[in-house]
Amino acid sequence: MPVSSTGVIGVGTMGGALAGHLLEKGHAVTVYDIKRALVEPLGKRGARLAQSPMEVAANSDLTLIVVVDDAQVKEVCLGHQGVLEGARPGSVVAICSTVQPATCREVGQAAHARSVHVLDTPMLRGVWAAVEGKLLLMVGGDARVLEQCRPAFAAFASDVCHLGELGSGQVGKIVNNLILWACLIASREGLGLARSQGMDLGVLRDALLRSSADNFALREWGRVSQQPKWWDQKDLKGVLELAEESQAPVPIAAMVKELIKGFGPKEARDLLPHSA
Repeated sequence: MPVSSTGVIGVGTMGGALAGHLLEKGHAVTVYDIKRALVEPLGKRGARLAQSPMEVAANSDLTLIVVVDDAQVKEVCLGHQGVLEGARPGSVVAICSTVQPATCREVGQAAHARSVHVLDTPMLRGVWAAVEGKLLLMVGGDARVLEQCRPAFAAFASDVCHLGELGSGQVGKIVNNLILWACLIASREGLGLARSQGMDLGVLRDALLRSSADNFALREWGRVSQQPKWWDQKDLKGVLELAEESQAPVPIAAMVKELIKGFGPKEARDLLPHSA
């Protein structure tokens, strides 16, 4: 069915930005968060305030799940007064949180029994992209269902990539996270070596961005280093969990998870003050 109404569950920094863009584009939006203070500003902008995830789904053709982790996704989707208790047949649940593919498949199996569609649509590029409405969504699930949702996704995402079956979007995001944080640590180590040799790091960075060393972490140095510090540990924990499940060797991920501890805005500014 065409999407004419959208719900957002979890309206913190990311979910609040999504809801705001949808409202600005004229969408009918229903929101829910356990923190009432987060939903009230959206209510003043025209959003309907729900009392439960079930109520959000009952009023939405598309329900966006923007909570923290696997446990919260399962709670809001499968728990008492959860999304699947209210979702109408033919409606869509999009899991925007970064979680394990198995979590998406578990929700998808339960939803299928109720004739509800599930997509996994993890968000990439960070908080700044959410605020600017320029997120990248990596999507897993039925391509036909995705096409129905594209107009709603366009309110907050400039790029949408369909990667395959349900759970594929999460695999793509997890791989992205591994490469992102590995590039950040490699850039940090390289810049530290250059500083020990008395180099002007700003001049060097400009040269590196024109070379084979170019990478997103170095290009967006200030933005990446400003991410909340629990994000990198959550991201890399997700990499290691998926690797353990599939018995895939990821020695760099384990090393990066340790090396990145303690790295933050202050060290980033010390290395490249003009870009942090």
